Amino acid sequence: MKPRHHTTDFVLKSIVGTLGGIKSGTDGSPSKNNDLGGITTASKQLHATQHLFEISSRLGTCETIIDGIDEELEQLEGQLPSDLARRLTRQKRIIKEVITPMITASKASTEAAAAKLSPIPAVKRYNEQQETLRRKAVSGCKNPEQQMVKNFLKEQASSTTGKRNTPVVSPAKKSPPKRTRTNKHKTQSGLSDLLPRPQYGAVYTLGEAVNYASKLLGDDRAKSNTGKPPSKSKVFNAMVDEKYFQQSNRSTFFRHLEKLQTGDEIPLDLQLSSGGRPPIMTPEEVNAVVDEQLSKISGHSFNKDDIAKAIADAEKEKKLKQGFVPKEREIGRTTIDNYRVQFASHPNVSLTQNAVIKSSNRATAESSIRAVLSLLAVIASGHFVPIDEECPDIKRQLRDADDKCRLLYDMVEEALGGVAVFPVKPEYIFSTDDTTCYIFEGKVDGKDKWTLVTNDSIRNSGTSSVYRVEDTKMMNGMRVKLTFTFSAAGMCAPLFVTVSGLSEEEMPNKPFLHMKVPGLCIGGGGVTVGNECEGHVFFMRKMEGADRTRYEYYQREVLIPFINGVRKELDDFDASAGTSIPKELTAVSWCDGDLAQIATIVSDIERLTENLIHALKQNAARSAREQAADLARVFNNLKKYIETFSAKDSAGATMMHQKIAKAMETLEKTGDLKMSKPNHKKALLDFLAILPMAATKAATVDNIQHGFIQNGMIDRETKRFPVLANILGTCTRDVLIKELKMLLEAFPDLLDNVNKYGRIPEAVFDHYQFARDKTPSGEEYIRPDSIRQTHMRRAEFLTSPYQAGLRLEDIKARKMAVKAKREKENMRHQQHIDANAAIVKKLCDMVRKEADESNLRVCQKRHFANLTSPELKAFIRYHDDSIRYVKDIPTTKGSIEEADRGLRNRILVAWQCRDKPSLLDGDMPHNLEEEGDDGKEAIQLDDIVMVHTVNNHDDNAMSPSELLGNQSWVDSAVKLFCLDEYMQSCFKSDANLDDGLMKYKAELQKKADVLVKMLRQRLKEHIKTRAISRRDHWVWNLARKNLSVVAAYMILAGHTKPRIACIKEDGALLFPDTNKFAPCAMHPKHEGCYLFYDYNECVFIRSGKVTGGGVESRLKQHKSAAEAEIASSRFYDQYPSEKTVRSEKRDKRGFFEDLHPVLAAGFCPDCDVAKSVCEDVKDGGILLLSEHEKASITSYKLDEKMTDIEKFRAILAYQFELGYDLAIASRDNVSQSPCFESFIGIFGGGAE
Repeated sequence: MKPRHHTTDFVLKSIVGTLGGIKSGTDGSPSKNNDLGGITTASKQLHATQHLFEISSRLGTCETIIDGIDEELEQLEGQLPSDLARRLTRQKRIIKEVITPMITASKASTEAAAAKLSPIPAVKRYNEQQETLRRKAVSGCKNPEQQMVKNFLKEQASSTTGKRNTPVVSPAKKSPPKRTRTNKHKTQSGLSDLLPRPQYGAVYTLGEAVNYASKLLGDDRAKSNTGKPPSKSKVFNAMVDEKYFQQSNRSTFFRHLEKLQTGDEIPLDLQLSSGGRPPIMTPEEVNAVVDEQLSKISGHSFNKDDIAKAIADAEKEKKLKQGFVPKEREIGRTTIDNYRVQFASHPNVSLTQNAVIKSSNRATAESSIRAVLSLLAVIASGHFVPIDEECPDIKRQLRDADDKCRLLYDMVEEALGGVAVFPVKPEYIFSTDDTTCYIFEGKVDGKDKWTLVTNDSIRNSGTSSVYRVEDTKMMNGMRVKLTFTFSAAGMCAPLFVTVSGLSEEEMPNKPFLHMKVPGLCIGGGGVTVGNECEGHVFFMRKMEGADRTRYEYYQREVLIPFINGVRKELDDFDASAGTSIPKELTAVSWCDGDLAQIATIVSDIERLTENLIHALKQNAARSAREQAADLARVFNNLKKYIETFSAKDSAGATMMHQKIAKAMETLEKTGDLKMSKPNHKKALLDFLAILPMAATKAATVDNIQHGFIQNGMIDRETKRFPVLANILGTCTRDVLIKELKMLLEAFPDLLDNVNKYGRIPEAVFDHYQFARDKTPSGEEYIRPDSIRQTHMRRAEFLTSPYQAGLRLEDIKARKMAVKAKREKENMRHQQHIDANAAIVKKLCDMVRKEADESNLRVCQKRHFANLTSPELKAFIRYHDDSIRYVKDIPTTKGSIEEADRGLRNRILVAWQCRDKPSLLDGDMPHNLEEEGDDGKEAIQLDDIVMVHTVNNHDDNAMSPSELLGNQSWVDSAVKLFCLDEYMQSCFKSDANLDDGLMKYKAELQKKADVLVKMLRQRLKEHIKTRAISRRDHWVWNLARKNLSVVAAYMILAGHTKPRIACIKEDGALLFPDTNKFAPCAMHPKHEGCYLFYDYNECVFIRSGKVTGGGVESRLKQHKSAAEAEIASSRFYDQYPSEKTVRSEKRDKRGFFEDLHPVLAAGFCPDCDVAKSVCEDVKDGGILLLSEHEKASITSYKLDEKMTDIEKFRAILAYQFELGYDLAIASRDNVSQSPCFESFIGIFGGGAE
C-alpha cells in the first residue's frame, strides 16, 4: 500500500465529523457545532423564573383589558332596559369584587414566587427590559394589550423544551397605546381620586405628570388629617398605581418636577424620551462575547469578574470610538447582576456551580497548539514501529477503515520516506495514573434528599444545627491512593492501593509493607467465585523519598509483570524465557508529570528497554486533556460506587473483610503493622472489602477505552489506529485551518526531532511560526528549552537514547556537584581538626607534656588564659557538647579573676570542658570512596519492603495444632524420626495427662501455630533472596503448606526456644542445646535433615539434606570441601578446615573441626513408615499432599534411576532442611542454598 500525499482539503475531509463537524469560519478557523446540549438545573430555574415574570406581566395586561371592558359596559348601561341594566350591574360587581382582585392577587403571587425561585438576582429587571421590547413590538396594533396576550398564548401553544429565545423587535414610531384606569382600591391615601385623566392617551406625558403633581402638592384636598401636604413620592406612587406613569421613569419625573418648581415652564405635551439612556452593551455585543470568549475555548466559564471585564471593555471601546479617553471605573454590582442575566439567557449558555478551579498554567497549556503538536509527534514516534515489510493484517484493516483511521498512519509513512510501520497494538498501549479516595466505614445513604424540620428549628439553626441521625462514619475516614494502569484494549492492571503517612511506631520493622491479597481484583471479592487474582496493598511510612520508592516498586512488581503477562496471554510469548521480544509486541507506557514516576523511569530506563517498553510522558499541565487514564470514565465512577457500597452488602465482601482483617491481626502479632487509629483500620478494611465490587462496575471495557478514544490514541470504530482529529481535539480552542496547513508542512520535521531528541525544541515551532502559548489574559507565554525538569516539559519520549544520554549527563553533573560539596565539607572539617590539634599542642607545651588531649586535664585556668579569644572560642566549639549554637559561647574572654569568681567567660567555659573528648573525633562527614550501583539499590529495595500474602488457600490446610492433636500422625512421626528419647512426654500415646499436662499440651499446640506463621513469614524473604529466578515454582506452594508439618515436628521434638513470640524476624528459633538432637554418628545410615552446631559460638549455622546415601557419606563430602584450597561456597569459606591454607584467614568464623553435626529429622529409608511418605496425612503419611501435588512430584524428571518413593523421600528431606534453615538466625546462617535444588534447578554452589 503506497502512502498518499495529503492536501489540506483531504485532511479536512478526513476529520469532518470527528471534531464535531469542521467548517471554515470567517476568520479561517474551524467552527464547532453549537447545538444546544444539556441545560443545568440552575439554567432551568432561571428560565422558569423569566417565564413566571412574563406570566405576571400578562396577568397585569389582562387586568387592564378587563378595566377597559368595564368602562365600555358602564357607557352602555344607560342605554339598556332596566332589567338588563340590573343584570349587567350584578355582572360588573362580580368582575370588580371577584375576578379583578383574583387576577391582581395571582399577579402578585406569581411575581413573588418568581423572585423566590430566581437562582441569581436582577431577573425582574431583565423582565422589565423585555417587557418594554414587547410593548414596542405591538405598539402599532389596534389593541396592543390584547395582541400581547395573544402572542403569549401562541408562544405557549408552540413552545418546546429547551431555552425560549425572546426576539428583539425594533419598535414602530407610534403613539403609546391607550390605557384605562385600574386598581382604584390600590391608591396612595385617596390621591388617585384627585388625579385628572390623561389628555394625550392612556398614560400621562412627562409634562402632564409633573404639572398635575405640582398642583396636587398644593391642593388642600390632598392634605392628610394632620394638615400636611403629600410627599412627592406619594404623588408619584399614586400615578404609578393608576398606571399613568412607569416606575422606571422615576428619576426623570423628579428631575423635571424640580425644574418646574424652580420656575421653568414644562408644557403639558412634553413627551418622555423614547430612547432612554443607551445600554453599555447591546444584545449583539453580549452575543459576540459569548461566541468569541466562551464558545471558542471548551470548558471555559465566566464569573462576575469576567462579566465586569467584558462590560468595562465594551464601555472603553465605545468611548474610544466617540473620541474620548476612557476612564477607569469600577462596574457596579447591580450592573454586573443585570448583565449576568443577559449572558445566562443566551441559548448556548448555562448556569452552573460545578466549575473547577484551574490554574493559569493549566489553562494556557490546554489551549496551546504547540503542546498538541508535541503530543501528536510523540504518538507518531512511539505508537508506530518501523518494520521491514507492511503487515498484511494491518493492510487489510486499513483498507476497510475510514480515511480518519489511516490518515496519521500514512503521514508517518510519508515522513519516514515510505518505510513500513506497525501501529502498536491497543493491548500494549498503557496509561498509568493515581487517584486519591476518601474512605470510611459504611456507606452514604443517598435515598432521601429532603428532610422535614419545624420552622422554629430553622430559625434557631444559627446556634443549634438541623441534624438527622444516621449510622455513618464519614467523619472518621482516611485517604488512600489507588494506582491504575489501563490499556487501550480495555484491560486494567492488578489493583494497587497505597496507605501512606504511617509512623515508625505503626511500622517498626520496615518502612514498607506489601500485602498481596488474592481476590482483590476486578471480578474478585465474591463477584466471581474462585477468582484469586492478586491485588496489592502497599503500606509506607511518612519519610522522604517514600513515593518514589512506591512507584519504583509498582513498576518492578506490578507494571512490567502485567505487560509481560499480557504478552504471554494474548500472543503466547513468554518474556521470562530470555529471548528477544518481537517488534510487533512493543509496548508504550504513558505517564503524566508526577515526580515519583519520572524519577523512577529515568533511573530504570535499562529495565524498560530490556522489556521493550517505550516510556512516554504527557504534558503534566494537560493531563486532563491528554492522559487516557484521566479521560477514562473510571475514577469518578469508582469514587461514586465506593460511597454506596459496604462490606455488609454481599457475602463476598464480608469474606474479603474477614480475610484481610485476619491478615492484619497476624501482622499486628508479628509487630510489622500496628495502625494506631482504630477508625482508620476499620475504614481501610471496609474499603478493601468492597473495592472489587466497585472496581468491577467502574472499570468496564467501554469506560476504560473511552479515555484512549478521547485523546486520539485509538479510533472509535476499529479501536486500532491513532486518530489525528481527536489528537487535535485535545486543544481547548479551535484549531485554525492555516495551522493544519502548517502541520502538514512541518510534520516530517516534528517527527524527526522526536525520533532524534525525544522531544520538539521551541526553536522548531518558532521556525514554522506556530503560535506561542497565550495565557487566559492574552499575554504571550514563552517556554524556554533550557528547562531541565522533565515533569515541567511538554509531551516527551522518555526512553529515547538521546534523552537517556542527557539524563545520564545530568545525573553525572549532579553527582559531581554533590561530590564537590562533600569534598569541601570534608576539607572544612579537616581544617577544624588541624585548628584543634594546634590549640591542644599549645596547651600541652605550656605544661611540658606530649601533645595529646588526655594531658589537658592537668592544665590550669592560667594556661587557658594564655590562649587568644578566637582560640578559646574554637576550643569550646570542638569540646563542649552542651553548646548547640555558636551564639551560646560567651562573647568575652574575661580574666582569671572573673573565672575564679565563677563568672562565665571563655576562659572558664574552656577550662570546664578540657576533660571532654573532642567532637571532631571519628570519620569525616562523608566517605568519598562509597560508590552506589544499580544492583545495590535493587537489593536495598527488597530489604526495605516486607511482603505478606493474605490467606493463600494453603492456609486452609491442616494447622500444626491439628497435627499435634492427631495421635496417628504423632505416632508415625515419632516412629519415622526415632523420637522416643527426645519427644515431649505430653504427646506420648500412653501418657496419663493430668490437668497440668493437658494445659501444657494446649500451650505447645498454640505455640506450634505461632511458629508456622513465623516460618511462613521468613519463607517470603527466603524465596526472594535465594530463588530469584524461580520464585513462581510450584514447589514453594507445597513447601509453604508443609511448614505446618515442620512446625508441629519441632514442637514435638522440643527443638525450639521456650518463648518464640519474643524473637524478632531474623532471630534464632532453635534451642542452642545439642542434647535435644541425636548425633549423626549414632545413625550414620539415616537420611533426612541434619544441622551443624558451632561449639565456639554456641549457635546453629547451617541445615542440610541427604538422601540416596547415609548422612555419614554426606559429612565426608563436607569435610573434603572444607579441606580444599579453594572454597566452593560461603560455608567452606567461613569454616575452613585446620588443615588447609585458608585456616589463616582473618575473617573466618571458625574451623570446620569445631562444628558438631546432629540429626534434626533423620529417618531410616528402609523402615515401614518411610514407605508411606508418598501419602497424605489423612492416609497415614507425614506430609500434606494433594493429588495434584503427588502427580507433580512423580512426573518430575530428576535422576532416571530414582523411583517415585525416592522422590517423595527427597521432598521430605528438602522440606525439613528448609524449615530448619528458616529457624536459624539470619546472622548465623552461612548457607546460600535455596533448598529443593533438584526440583527448581538452582544450587547454592559447590559441594554445599
